[in-house]
Amino acid sequence: MLGLKNRYRLLIWGALLVTAGLLLAACSGTGDTSDGTGDMAVEQSAEREILYYTCGMHPSVRVSPAQYERGKTTCPICNMNLVPVYREVSGRKAKGERKIAYYRNPMNPEITSPVPAKDSMGMRGL
Repeated sequence: MLGLKNRYRLLIWGALLVTAGLLLAACSGTGDTSDGTGDMAVEQSAEREILYYTCGMHPSVRVSPAQYERGKTTCPICNMNLVPVYREVSGRKAKGERKIAYYRNPMNPEITSPVPAKDSMGMRGL
Protein backbone atom coordinates (compact mmCIF):
# COMPACT_ATOMS: atom_id res chain seq x y z
CA MET A 1 0.00 0.00 0.00
CA LEU A 2 1.25 3.48 -0.90
CA GLY A 3 2.04 5.99 1.78
CA LEU A 4 0.40 9.41 1.83
CA LYS A 5 3.56 11.11 0.52
CA ASN A 6 3.78 8.71 -2.43
CA ARG A 7 0.11 9.23 -3.25
CA TYR A 8 0.65 12.99 -3.54
CA ARG A 9 3.69 12.44 -5.76
CA LEU A 10 1.71 10.10 -7.97
CA LEU A 11 -1.17 12.59 -8.15
CA ILE A 12 1.14 15.48 -9.06
CA TRP A 13 2.95 13.44 -11.74
CA GLY A 14 -0.37 12.32 -13.17
CA ALA A 15 -1.64 15.89 -13.33
CA LEU A 16 1.57 17.03 -15.02
CA LEU A 17 1.36 14.26 -17.61
CA VAL A 18 -2.28 15.04 -18.40
CA THR A 19 -1.45 18.76 -18.74
CA ALA A 20 1.53 18.02 -20.99
CA GLY A 21 -0.62 15.74 -23.14
CA LEU A 22 -3.30 18.41 -23.53
CA LEU A 23 -0.71 21.02 -24.46
CA LEU A 24 0.86 18.74 -27.06
CA ALA A 25 -2.54 17.91 -28.52
CA ALA A 26 -3.46 21.59 -28.75
CA CYS A 27 -0.16 22.60 -30.34
CA SER A 28 0.07 19.75 -32.85
CA GLY A 29 -2.69 21.05 -35.15
CA THR A 30 -1.94 21.47 -38.84
CA GLY A 31 -2.53 25.20 -38.62
CA ASP A 32 -5.03 25.13 -41.51
CA THR A 33 -8.18 26.51 -39.94
CA SER A 34 -9.49 28.15 -43.07
CA ASP A 35 -13.17 27.79 -43.74
CA GLY A 36 -13.18 29.50 -47.11
CA THR A 37 -13.74 33.01 -45.71
CA GLY A 38 -10.05 33.88 -45.80
CA ASP A 39 -10.09 34.27 -49.58
CA MET A 40 -12.59 37.11 -49.34
CA ALA A 41 -10.40 38.93 -46.79
CA VAL A 42 -7.39 38.60 -49.10
CA GLU A 43 -9.39 40.04 -51.99
CA GLN A 44 -10.55 43.01 -49.90
CA SER A 45 -7.04 43.70 -48.59
CA ALA A 46 -5.63 43.60 -52.14
CA GLU A 47 -7.66 46.72 -52.95
CA ARG A 48 -5.96 48.76 -50.21
CA GLU A 49 -2.29 49.78 -50.29
CA ILE A 50 -0.07 48.19 -47.64
CA LEU A 51 2.31 50.71 -46.07
CA TYR A 52 4.29 48.24 -43.96
CA TYR A 53 3.94 45.15 -41.77
CA THR A 54 4.19 45.27 -37.98
CA CYS A 55 3.94 43.05 -34.92
CA GLY A 56 0.82 43.35 -32.77
CA MET A 57 2.91 43.07 -29.60
CA HIS A 58 5.89 45.18 -30.77
CA PRO A 59 4.69 48.15 -32.90
CA SER A 60 8.27 49.38 -33.21
CA VAL A 61 8.97 46.44 -35.53
CA ARG A 62 8.27 47.56 -39.10
CA VAL A 63 8.92 45.54 -42.23
CA SER A 64 8.50 46.91 -45.76
CA PRO A 65 6.29 45.01 -48.20
CA ALA A 66 9.42 44.09 -50.22
CA GLN A 67 11.09 42.54 -47.14
CA TYR A 68 7.84 40.73 -46.30
CA GLU A 69 7.70 39.22 -49.80
CA ARG A 70 11.32 38.02 -49.41
CA GLY A 71 10.33 35.95 -46.40
CA LYS A 72 10.63 38.21 -43.35
CA THR A 73 7.10 37.40 -42.14
CA THR A 74 7.59 37.04 -38.37
CA CYS A 75 8.57 39.39 -35.56
CA PRO A 76 12.26 39.08 -34.62
CA ILE A 77 11.39 39.58 -30.93
CA CYS A 78 8.47 37.23 -30.31
CA ASN A 79 8.21 35.24 -33.57
CA MET A 80 4.54 36.20 -34.11
CA ASN A 81 3.21 36.66 -37.65
CA LEU A 82 3.38 40.25 -38.86
CA VAL A 83 0.15 42.03 -39.78
CA PRO A 84 -0.30 44.62 -42.55
CA VAL A 85 -0.87 48.33 -41.91
CA TYR A 86 -2.87 49.93 -44.71
CA ARG A 87 -2.86 53.46 -46.10
CA GLU A 88 -5.78 55.52 -44.78
CA VAL A 89 -8.70 55.73 -47.20
CA SER A 90 -8.72 59.19 -48.83
CA GLY A 91 -12.45 59.71 -48.23
CA ARG A 92 -12.00 59.62 -44.46
CA LYS A 93 -10.66 62.53 -42.46
CA ALA A 94 -7.49 62.04 -40.43
CA LYS A 95 -7.56 62.09 -36.62
CA GLY A 96 -8.05 65.52 -35.11
CA GLU A 97 -10.00 66.90 -38.10
CA ARG A 98 -13.47 65.98 -36.84
CA LYS A 99 -15.99 68.72 -36.10
CA ILE A 100 -17.97 68.59 -32.86
CA ALA A 101 -21.67 68.37 -33.72
CA TYR A 102 -22.97 69.47 -30.30
CA TYR A 103 -22.22 69.40 -26.58
CA ARG A 104 -24.35 67.25 -24.28
CA ASN A 105 -25.18 67.72 -20.60
CA PRO A 106 -23.74 64.68 -18.77
CA MET A 107 -26.48 64.77 -16.13
CA ASN A 108 -29.35 65.06 -18.64
CA PRO A 109 -28.40 63.81 -22.14
CA GLU A 110 -31.54 65.36 -23.64
CA ILE A 111 -30.07 68.86 -23.12
CA THR A 112 -27.61 69.83 -25.87
CA SER A 113 -25.84 73.01 -26.97
CA PRO A 114 -23.88 73.99 -30.12
CA VAL A 115 -21.17 75.65 -27.94
CA PRO A 116 -19.67 74.73 -24.52
CA ALA A 117 -21.90 76.13 -21.76
CA LYS A 118 -22.92 75.80 -18.12
CA ASP A 119 -25.97 73.80 -17.08
CA SER A 120 -28.86 75.09 -14.97
CA MET A 121 -26.87 74.48 -11.74
CA GLY A 122 -23.87 76.45 -13.01
CA MET A 123 -21.73 73.37 -13.67
CA ARG A 124 -19.44 73.35 -16.70
CA GLY A 125 -19.69 70.42 -19.03
CA LEU A 126 -22.51 71.25 -21.37
